[in-house]
Amino acid sequence: MKRDTLFLDESLSQTPFKFTENIAIVFDDMVSRSVPCYSDIIKLIVTILTQAVPQNGYIYDLGCSTGNTIKALLGTIVDKNITIEGIDLSPPMLAQVQQKLSPAEKNRVILTPYDLNQPISLKDTNAIILNLTLQFLHVSARKTLLKECYRALAPKGIVMIIEKIGGHTTEEDIQWSTWYSFYKTLNGYSPKEIKNKKKALTGILNPLSVAANEQLFHDAGFTVINQQFRWLNFMGWALQK
Repeated sequence: MKRDTLFLDESLSQTPFKFTENIAIVFDDMVSRSVPCYSDIIKLIVTILTQAVPQNGYIYDLGCSTGNTIKALLGTIVDKNITIEGIDLSPPMLAQVQQKLSPAEKNRVILTPYDLNQPISLKDTNAIILNLTLQFLHVSARKTLLKECYRALAPKGIVMIIEKIGGHTTEEDIQWSTWYSFYKTLNGYSPKEIKNKKKALTGILNPLSVAANEQLFHDAGFTVINQQFRWLNFMGWALQK
């Protein structure tokens, strides 16, 4: 795993954050040092979906990044002949997924480049993963995508959602930002790297409050909304149809 030092370069703060090839190469290190409990979030998703997905089940990973969740699911759900479709805007990120998969695993995975800000038609599915994905979409696109997830989901199917969340007040946002920045220093990021990356993400990553997220879920049709994970300003839900 290549160590992320990209944002030591201050010039990267002058342009909007994108999942380029340079980001894709260091993404696994970046996300493991930036997202609290990242490996345990994947284990949580695997734990819930292993029990929920039936024989010959179909799973979507929307915003699959470098495929860590796909790889974990394939390594755990070995006897159900599942198919996983990973969708991501970034071809370099999808290339990283390809590199992680064995020949046998590639037969069970479909990788699709697609901008989820645009309307999409999903196949009938048993489970959908949105792991740190909605926060990068326009709010109107989140509404459209969640409604499509509800439509495509089989009865008793599950949507797993992990999001960075915003505070209910400006003061809460400021406090969370301070604590979260300190957390990243504990993981080896310098104040300069934290500042530069935060600037690049401004206007790109737009978290909503817990209440605003859950309103989107209700508006899409979901009535079973269970909070499954919380660490400071990161939250996870399991939604059922």
